[in-house]
Amino acid sequence: MRIAFLGAHGVPFHGAFDKVTEEIGSRLVERGHEVTVYGRRRCVPHSDPYRGLKRVPLPSWDTKHLDTISSTFLSALHLITNGGADIAHIHGAGPALCALLPRLRGIKTVVRVPSLDSQRAKWGRAARLFLRFSEYAAVHWSDATIVVSPTVKDYLETRYGRSVHYVPNGVDIASPGPPQQLPEIGLESGKYLLFMGRLVPEKGCHYLIEAVSRLKPTMPLVMAGGDSHSERYVRDLKEKANSQVRFLGYVTGQLKEELLANAYLYIQPSDLEGMSLSLLEAMAYGRCILMSDIPENMLVTQDCAVTFRAGDTDHLTQQLANLLQQPQLVADMGKNAKQHAASHYSWDTVAAEVEVIYSRLIQQPDQAIEPRGERGELS
Repeated sequence: MRIAFLGAHGVPFHGAFDKVTEEIGSRLVERGHEVTVYGRRRCVPHSDPYRGLKRVPLPSWDTKHLDTISSTFLSALHLITNGGADIAHIHGAGPALCALLPRLRGIKTVVRVPSLDSQRAKWGRAARLFLRFSEYAAVHWSDATIVVSPTVKDYLETRYGRSVHYVPNGVDIASPGPPQQLPEIGLESGKYLLFMGRLVPEKGCHYLIEAVSRLKPTMPLVMAGGDSHSERYVRDLKEKANSQVRFLGYVTGQLKEELLANAYLYIQPSDLEGMSLSLLEAMAYGRCILMSDIPENMLVTQDCAVTFRAGDTDHLTQQLANLLQQPQLVADMGKNAKQHAASHYSWDTVAAEVEVIYSRLIQQPDQAIEPRGERGELS
């Protein structure tokens, strides 16, 4: 099959869509398929192959509301005027309107919806209305829709009346060596708390900043992540943070791996998630997880994490204080999390499930492709 990924920044890059594209796409190449990744020129300017993936960098309109949709539209236009593909795979509900272009040229189109963007606090009323319509398009204007969370699956099927496929994210189980870059930024192994992700309201960073301000723990809190058109929110976080909070911005490569491998505790205080790659990665590195009890988090970790009531800063502060006093519990929970990740989340399995969806679309071109089984396609 010839497969084209649209909607990501490109590969390699630090976004969740980019990670998913890279891991699934490279495995599809290993399975004998031809995979092209469309990206944004400012993020990935090179067109040389990467991990067997063909790369096509194109311009985009770099604004909060138009970046993704303009990038995906130009990618779809390029795709249908330059040889096409068998499958066009669009990341995100927002650019799902672009699914019509490849479908009009007979290209089977899949839209992957990782979370409900219409519920994100950064969007205004008009943008949310557009994203609601995009959810409809993701379900009804594509040949198949993939979600990474059972809660998103239930929402889309109930609201829009069409079955969608559940295929979770994956993770690579880590075997890290001794830290080399941590000492250069003044951090010691096992002596810092870690949050990793976009600094946006739905991630609940403000709860965490408040809890640390109340507790004043002996170890620093590291906030590894940048804004996502949320500059005012980030400014507010930094104004409220005390000297124990360190904002590193986006981190990648070896530093990211060392931060995950050596944190005393990984904290995810989100109000809204799809299926968090950062959470999965922290589990794969054997970190104890302290997280909000939203269904999307609970479904990923099962009983392998410590939880607090979502949005309850008092309970977060209490649970954080307890874990700071129980290093053995922290170590045991980290081991359990790593074992759970190894048993349940594999990029190889994810790629195989996505491949089955593609294959059924090609083999049954005039029929609706209904999901099979609780996990998706391989049951």
